[in-house]
Amino acid sequence: MSQTSRAGRERVVLASSQNLRVAISRWRRPLEWWRERRVFQDQLNAWRSASGGSNDRYQKFLILTTARSGSNWLTAALNSHAQIACYGEVFHPEAIYGALPRELRSSRIALNWRDANPARFLRNQVYGGKADCLRACGFKIFYEHLERPVNRRLRDVLVRDAGIKVLSLTRQCLLASLVSHKRAQISREWIDIGRGELQSRDPKPLHLGVEECEAFFRRKTELRNRYLGAFSRHSILHLKYEDLARDFDQATAPIFAWLGVEAGEVKQRTKKQSAGSVAESVSNYDEIQSHFRGTEFESFVD
Repeated sequence: MSQTSRAGRERVVLASSQNLRVAISRWRRPLEWWRERRVFQDQLNAWRSASGGSNDRYQKFLILTTARSGSNWLTAALNSHAQIACYGEVFHPEAIYGALPRELRSSRIALNWRDANPARFLRNQVYGGKADCLRACGFKIFYEHLERPVNRRLRDVLVRDAGIKVLSLTRQCLLASLVSHKRAQISREWIDIGRGELQSRDPKPLHLGVEECEAFFRRKTELRNRYLGAFSRHSILHLKYEDLARDFDQATAPIFAWLGVEAGEVKQRTKKQSAGSVAESVSNYDEIQSHFRGTEFESFVD
């Protein structure tokens, strides 16, 4: 046999082997997906059986806010109340924080399932049947989550249902919010649950450009005004981060009567990630304060 014909035959065999591997791979993918889907459904059903119920006569609410405004602090505290279920960011683009067993929260199948019909997820998973002891159930959602195109139908459902109460959580000092956000991005530490796990309680001051600050202030203000306007027919309770930091128990006391639950002590599982003032956290604070003095954003700096 000539070397030319032998090489040709080897190429045919190699091509056939490659085609076979491709065919097997294509066959395995749907099988693996089916297995993952089956495991997901079994875990979900088990969780529903253990934690669900038939009670649908509870007050629905949501915490309308943005990142670095004390929302983890408030959500965890409300969830510790015996008559309240308060989930986290169930419509976060990369995870489902609450309303699912922990092992499924970053599951690709779970995220696809939620995003295929967020309004159905809200109805069945977030506001579905609960235990008889619950009198209020809610979750937190950021303005930015409502902006996602996939959540357009969800946004319409929430706005139309005026029976859903809205707890508007804001942070007056948006400069502090920006500092907190940038530090969390650097450290990858988004929450402190009070176990002393943070690597740097008081890192070095940051240098911020006034243009970056103004863009941040303007964007957050636009989003807040847009969604407070959208939910104007709802019962809205306003709460500021600064009031939580000053006296948490006093600031949260009106929430219980507003939700129709018994007043009770709640546990504060999270805490501030930095004890320093915003002036100490920004190396060019005087420049920023001077730039915004007398403008519409002056109160966001002090």
